[in-house]
Amino acid sequence: MNDEELVAQAFKTTGKGLPEETLMKFPGILKTLEGETSSSSFSGPIYDLILAVFELNKKKNWLRRQAIVIILQQVFGGTIERKLRDTVRSYVDESHLLRFVTIFKDNMWPGGSLKSSGVPHSTEEKARTRDEANRKLSALMPDLAANMIGRSNARRGARRIFASYRIDG
Repeated sequence: MNDEELVAQAFKTTGKGLPEETLMKFPGILKTLEGETSSSSFSGPIYDLILAVFELNKKKNWLRRQAIVIILQQVFGGTIERKLRDTVRSYVDESHLLRFVTIFKDNMWPGGSLKSSGVPHSTEEKARTRDEANRKLSALMPDLAANMIGRSNARRGARRIFASYRIDG
């Protein structure tokens, strides 16, 4: 028996009478909540990314997906999204952009000449760092996200995130 059938059965036993067909026709997972506007330009892709990375977009994870989307909508649909928009708006101001270009120029060409390259890392050092980063991510992600998305989804997500980075050996 899958999740959808269990929920449908629970509704039927409580007398709510919600048929399985209704459960399978949930509105889009990125539907805005009451009081929100749907003008978000970057929340939707963030939801999609999180759902894809942690395999919550599969049919068997629909209940967990709905819970995660509601939480994400509450977080990104409100204060954080507005703050991020305000911060980005202030950083694209002419004075900020001029400061960023000046900092970049001073770091790349200190004293007017191109900065010399540092000592390259050895292959062993790169491999050790890559393995250490993989171990840390693989340990951290399930610990942080297991209660929300499930331990196995968190492990697979950590592997998927690590694999998505191009790390030369």
